[in-house]
Amino acid sequence: MENFFSHFKSECFRLRSFPTTDEVKIAVAKYIHFYNHERFQKKLNHLSHMNIELRSLRVDLSIFTGH
Repeated sequence: MENFFSHFKSECFRLRSFPTTDEVKIAVAKYIHFYNHERFQKKLNHLSHMNIELRSLRVDLSIFTGH
């Protein structure tokens, strides 16, 4: 979690200013989506968090399907 906030501050907040609270909320939501779905993690073998989650679900489902 600390890693997320470090990247969040450097990649989102330090790059721009936000005139309204609504713009902050939108930027936070977009960054969370980007971080989880699009941002590749070196420590995760250059996959996104969502890719890792989907892989684990496929492994878990294989218990039931036999594949």
